[in-house]
Amino acid sequence: MINLNQNLFSTCPSEIKEYITLLCLGDDFRNSHRISVISKEWNLCVTKVMTAYPDQLLEGLTIIDAKALGLEISDEPPIQIPTLLKMNHILTRHILNNAKCTLLTIPANMTIQKFLEIPIIKKGNIKADSHYLSYLDTSTRTTTGRIFITNATFEKSYNNTLPQKEEFVKTLNCQIPTAQELSFLCIASYSLFKKTLYPDPERGASTQIGFSSTECNAWPGAGIFHFVVGVKESGVGSEEQSALLYTDPINTNEALLFGAGGVYRF
Repeated sequence: MINLNQNLFSTCPSEIKEYITLLCLGDDFRNSHRISVISKEWNLCVTKVMTAYPDQLLEGLTIIDAKALGLEISDEPPIQIPTLLKMNHILTRHILNNAKCTLLTIPANMTIQKFLEIPIIKKGNIKADSHYLSYLDTSTRTTTGRIFITNATFEKSYNNTLPQKEEFVKTLNCQIPTAQELSFLCIASYSLFKKTLYPDPERGASTQIGFSSTECNAWPGAGIFHFVVGVKESGVGSEEQSALLYTDPINTNEALLFGAGGVYRF
């Protein structure tokens, strides 16, 4: 561990990240969303490090906030670096292909259909299956929140039953994402960055992933979430590439074939 003194600011960013991460994982921080320490000097030094090196500390994390979505939101929760470092440390080692995580803002009373109508999101030309929207597209938040969600499935979430997947995800102190959360993530990532998350190696630029169905009672249990890129939509005199999202119910045997990701909600 690095000694906490004035020389800390001249050390390399990787060492700083390691040091702060260790602090955030320590017993003194498990129930806190901010750095709180015995010594005022100690607290001040650590706070300065987090302020001076936020990009290095959160390296690899994609942040899609209200500003990135082109929205003005007054109740967006603040970013707590210690909390994000702890989440990132716990989850990333288990994610396939080192795919990292995303911190995504979900505005209050947001539905998938409303999300698709956000001007910067509309540029992605994404369509949602009407059957999917009729069953699953309900607003689940009365206030603006953020989700810290994996960009791919967990390596250990394959070849096991849904209860086993859920049990594994619980050991990481998170939950399997809902179809709506996966929708927000895949829609935003594709619209903003042309990036397809949770890629299915057998189907190219598409997503197939298990999800929990907690947002409604239409499909108790779980299902398979699909996000397919490369759908050709005929327009007037041209063809434009678009994407389609939809879901299917899942049975016990199918659950063995699909992985699951993880999400923290706050």
